Amino acid sequence: MRGFTLIETVVAVGVFAVLVSMTSVLLVGALQGAKKAAATATVRGEGANAIRTMEQMLRFATDVTVCDGKQIDFVQYQGASTTSFSCGTDYIASGSGKLTSPTVTVKLNTCSITCDTGDSLTAKSVTIKFDLDRTGAAFVSESATAHFETQVTLRNRE
Repeated sequence: MRGFTLIETVVAVGVFAVLVSMTSVLLVGALQGAKKAAATATVRGEGANAIRTMEQMLRFATDVTVCDGKQIDFVQYQGASTTSFSCGTDYIASGSGKLTSPTVTVKLNTCSITCDTGDSLTAKSVTIKFDLDRTGAAFVSESATAHFETQVTLRNRE
C-alpha cells in the first residue's frame, strides 16, 4: 500500500502548526517593535521641534517681562511686541498657537519654564523642561514618552 498512515499525518500537521505559530509570534513582535519605534520617533520629533523653536526665539531676546514657572513673556528684539511661551494643560503654546500637535500631550505637571536672574533682576538664562506622551495609543506598543530639557543663555543682555 502507498500513502501515509494516520500517525504520520497527525505528526506532519503538528509540526506544521508549531512552525506557523513560531512564525506568527516573530511577525507580531516585529510589527509591535515597528509601531513602538514610530511612536517614539513622533514624540521625539514633536518635542525637539518645540524645544528648537523656543531656543531660537529666546536666545536673542532683549527683555524678559514675565517668568512664572509655566509661562515666559519676552521681547525678541528692540521695538518688537511681546512674545510668549506657556505650558497648557496638555500642550505647549507660543502666543495663541500650539507648538505641539494633537498627536502628543504634555504629561501632567511636568512642564516648567524658569529663569535664572543671576545677581541682577534681569534674566540671564531660561530653563525649559517637559515630558511628552503619545496620545491615542490603543496598545502599549503604540505608546511612548520622552523627557525634554534645555537651558537657553540669553545673548542680547547688556
